[in-house]
Amino acid sequence: WLAREPGKTYRLPTEAEFEYLHRAGARTAYPWGDDGTAACVYANVADRQAKRRKPEWSTFPCDDGSPVTSEVGRYRANALGLFDVAGNVWEWTQDCYGPYRDITGDVANNGAADCSRRVVRGGTWSDATRNLRSSDRTASAPTATLNIVGFRVVRD
Repeated sequence: WLAREPGKTYRLPTEAEFEYLHRAGARTAYPWGDDGTAACVYANVADRQAKRRKPEWSTFPCDDGSPVTSEVGRYRANALGLFDVAGNVWEWTQDCYGPYRDITGDVANNGAADCSRRVVRGGTWSDATRNLRSSDRTASAPTATLNIVGFRVVRD
């Protein structure tokens, strides 16, 4: 339905675009700074509620108020005015997954030998510190149906 909007093209962000919107100009580990413990103000993360349910998890020392996924916009926006760029759900990018050293200028395949896995970024409600860093990335099969992966679109 969105693609039918006359004169407008929508797509998934590239991995580089997602990192840019995630960082929002920051050169810190997280969009909000280097202090991971501030996450509950900015992101839906593994917190004290998660620790009670899963004692073995590594969690943030706070309570963000959401035991699983939360509604969009519940937490503070980043410096670009974007919500939920860290935590809540991983987000699809259009890029194929490959090691950074293989990345070329071709955003269609990121230098990967095949496209059996796509890059997802941003971390989830079940993630602790490491997965919310602006530089963190992982991969998923494009055919996977997961309740911890979502998407945002960009307009050309």
